[in-house]
Amino acid sequence: LARAWLDAKESLEAIGPALDFATANNISLAKSADIATNVTSQFGKEVEDLESVMDVLTATAATSNTDILQLSEAMKFAGPTAKALNIPIEEMSATIGVLGNNGLQGSLATRALWTSLTRLTKPTTEMSDVMNRLWLDFFNAQGEFIWLNETIGELEKGFAWLTPEQELAALTTLFGAE
Repeated sequence: LARAWLDAKESLEAIGPALDFATANNISLAKSADIATNVTSQFGKEVEDLESVMDVLTATAATSNTDILQLSEAMKFAGPTAKALNIPIEEMSATIGVLGNNGLQGSLATRALWTSLTRLTKPTTEMSDVMNRLWLDFFNAQGEFIWLNETIGELEKGFAWLTPEQELAALTTLFGAE
């Protein structure tokens, strides 16, 4: 804990939750501390948030087809992008869990997701044409990302009248072929 960014007092306060995190996920205390501090800092959280971050990660690992090491690996790609788009850790962790349930685990799960989300921040002309034609808007009036669950809702509305072939073409244009 002290090797990360916690001072001595903070390290002592975090040791109990880190030990619980290690036990719940069957990993070493050192690995527990590494995962918890990395993910906490990736999301721009503070030391006070360490325990809740560990709880979120443990819940995802316990309820999805991804273990804590795969989840940690996935967060390496997802965390910084999620922070930039203001996606809460709870939503990103749950999304990674859903991807794991569908066979996409670890960095494989989030590399494609990261690519897709970053493409939306600077759409090509072709992407903008598809977004306009389908009335898709992934950012609110303040320019903030609308979160993943709302993105899926936008896609469902926009794709309601499309054939499966048209859906696939639109998805490939918007999010890439990876």
